[in-house]
Amino acid sequence: MKPALVLIIAAPGDLQDGLLALLTTSPQIKTILIAEDSTAAQRMLEIHNPSLVLLDMSLALNGARTTLEQIQSQWPSIRTIAIAHNMEQEYEAQAVDADSVLLSGFQATKLIAVIEELLSQRKGD
Repeated sequence: MKPALVLIIAAPGDLQDGLLALLTTSPQIKTILIAEDSTAAQRMLEIHNPSLVLLDMSLALNGARTTLEQIQSQWPSIRTIAIAHNMEQEYEAQAVDADSVLLSGFQATKLIAVIEELLSQRKGD
């Protein structure tokens, strides 16, 4: 399996910092990009076509749901992990078929296991 390009879509703060720190330790991940909002995410998706997207479901103005829907329709081979902060966000991510939904507070080992599983399912390798 070739090393992956991963896009983190999250506002600046602890979640973004924690995801970046964790992902930099993974030998499966070659490049990590960060988009701080759905507009920047759209541009990065079009330019870079990442293997995996980690998306904070707290993006403003329904940005997370819209972004997930766009990924599913325009880039169906991109795997998605939605990070929800409450049950409503969890249901919303499930409703638009995120590949995995994690509630904030998850253990790092859980995230790594999900990433490994989703990257092993990549198309085109």
